[in-house]
Amino acid sequence: MLYVLLTIATIGLSGERATAQPITTSYVPVTVKAGTGVIVNSSTLDNKKFYDTIFSPIHQYAILNFYPTNGENFSGASSLLIDVKSNNDTAVELIIRVTDRHRVGYAASTKLAPRQEKTIAFPFIHLEPWRYGIFTSPALVRYMANNVQQIDWNSVTPTNTTWAGPNSVSSIQILTYPSTKPIHLSFGQPQTQMSGIIRDIYKNLVDTYGQSTQGIWPEKVSSIADLQSKQNAETQQLRQWTADRTDLDSFGGTKSIPLKNDTGFFRTYYSNGHWWLVTPEGHGFFELAMDVITPENGYTLTSLRHWMFEDLPHLQATYPNQMIPLNARAGFEYFNHYGANLERKYGSATDPATKLPVYLEQFIQRATWRLEGWRFNTVGWASHDEFARHPTLPFVYGVRLGRFYNGSIIAGYASNHLGDMPDPFDPTFNSAVKAMAHGIPSYLINQNYLIGYFVDNELPWGNDDAGANYKDYYALSL
Repeated sequence: MLYVLLTIATIGLSGERATAQPITTSYVPVTVKAGTGVIVNSSTLDNKKFYDTIFSPIHQYAILNFYPTNGENFSGASSLLIDVKSNNDTAVELIIRVTDRHRVGYAASTKLAPRQEKTIAFPFIHLEPWRYGIFTSPALVRYMANNVQQIDWNSVTPTNTTWAGPNSVSSIQILTYPSTKPIHLSFGQPQTQMSGIIRDIYKNLVDTYGQSTQGIWPEKVSSIADLQSKQNAETQQLRQWTADRTDLDSFGGTKSIPLKNDTGFFRTYYSNGHWWLVTPEGHGFFELAMDVITPENGYTLTSLRHWMFEDLPHLQATYPNQMIPLNARAGFEYFNHYGANLERKYGSATDPATKLPVYLEQFIQRATWRLEGWRFNTVGWASHDEFARHPTLPFVYGVRLGRFYNGSIIAGYASNHLGDMPDPFDPTFNSAVKAMAHGIPSYLINQNYLIGYFVDNELPWGNDDAGANYKDYYALSL
């Protein structure tokens, strides 16, 4: 049954154009079988089949099976489409498995937000975004359906087998993970989409301004004039947003909440049953911070994937200052499109008074103005040092004990991706803390914009791989 037909004049990236490519979608006639713990009720509306399903609480995967009745042949199809609606107040993760007649499965997973309704797209192409240094694959197919979410990855199971392809589909399975509460989902009749595939999807994926070449959106820039025009428009907006802040003191404290503070610095104060942060000028302070405010965020690895970036050699030659991040590793290549855009707007000169790049000074000023306009009042941890050296907004500062501590770590809950949890009873712990304190930069001493210090970041409270075993996952706090 033919659903809809569309001809796309141009598809793909700047490095590729596919012309006059007809795209069609067709409903797949199926029979339905509910697995253990699954209840399904079907209905028909406007000649379309719908399946209201309850996955009951069980201690194993619950499966809903669709069996094609059109000969198992999806030959020529670019992807499988399934409409789904979540009737749950919590997020749900689904596994989709397309199995061939040899019982080899092509599996993928997707997540549904509470009460979300969307079309899940399962391309019949192997997705391996991690091979290209990204978490999620770009859209490999131009989809006709609205609100389509393509799966992030897919893989063949068992891993030592080969999937027969869309010309041999014996079943389409929807699985839920073991649950403690019923999961209520509604599915539409499966569909296949023909054509629409974008070949070499990763080629020239990133344009010279660091943007995706796949789409067009209002904020997308295509020239230096675009960058300047958008900045001018933002300048007018920021002027409006920051025009009248007479309700705040010099540090962002609320003048209508006077509290005692004779220290000259930020302090805590207990008043009328509440603890407060108090500014040096003696007003209540509701801290709202954004962290990691730095051009360093713009760096990406270009090693072994030059072909993913448009005109990279020219960019490297034009903006050599944007090739080496502070945490660069030997033998790797990098480029910072964000930094290059700053140089495009502000130039590459150095301020003779401060010895800093002019584009960096402008970044600091613009970022501060944006924070004020967006109603943030604090510069968070891991931001550029210039925010702390010459502050105009309150800030916090981060120190890391791990740089000074070589003692034992908490047994059984050693580490996660950000470091180790040190043992505070280790005899070397005290000296490491003192060394850390002595390493605090001198320009922070007597700095009244400084709210306080963070010590390390996101260290493990337990075993990150413990899964549902909360006693091990939150071991230290329990």
